[in-house]
Amino acid sequence: MADRTTAQSIPHGTFLELHSNGVCSEEGHFEFGRRQGAWRRYHASGSLRDERTFRRGCLHGPTTGWFDTGQLAYEKHFVDGIKHGPWATWHGNGAMSGEGEYVDGCPHRDFTRFWPNGRTLITGSFEEGRPVGVWRVWSSAGHKVYDGPWCTDLAGHLPEALLADLMANNPALLKRIA
Repeated sequence: MADRTTAQSIPHGTFLELHSNGVCSEEGHFEFGRRQGAWRRYHASGSLRDERTFRRGCLHGPTTGWFDTGQLAYEKHFVDGIKHGPWATWHGNGAMSGEGEYVDGCPHRDFTRFWPNGRTLITGSFEEGRPVGVWRVWSSAGHKVYDGPWCTDLAGHLPEALLADLMANNPALLKRIA
C-alpha cells in the first residue's frame, strides 16, 4: 500500500505489497499514480523475482529477473516502456535460452534460441522487426533440420519429433513459428 494518496486517491509514495504468507511480493515508489525509480518483486519464498526501473510509469533501463532458486532468468532493456537493447533469457537449469537485440520495440539483428541442454535451437536475423536472411533450426540432439528463408509456417517445415520436443521445452517459441 502506498504511504500517501492524493485527494483523488492516486497512489503517491512508498508502495509495499505482501504475499498471502506475509512475505513482501512487491516494493517500489509511486509519484502521483505512476511507478517511479527502482521496483522489486519477490517470489513467495522471499527470494528476489525481478528488479525493474520505471520512469514516469514506464519501464526504463535494465530489467533483471531470477527463478525462485536464485538462478538468473532474464536480462532485458527498455527505453520509455519500449523494448530497446540487448535481451537474454535462461532456462531454469542455468543454460542460456535465448539472446538478441531490440531497437525501438522491434527485434533487430541476430537472434538465437537454445534448447535446455545448451544446444542451439534456432538462429536467424531481423531488420526492423522483419525476419530476413537464412534461418536455421536444429533438433535437441544437434541435427540441423531446417536451413532456409523464414516462412510464415516455419513449423510446417519441421519434423514431427522436433515439434513434440518444442511443445515440451519451448511452447512459446512454437506458437510464434506456427
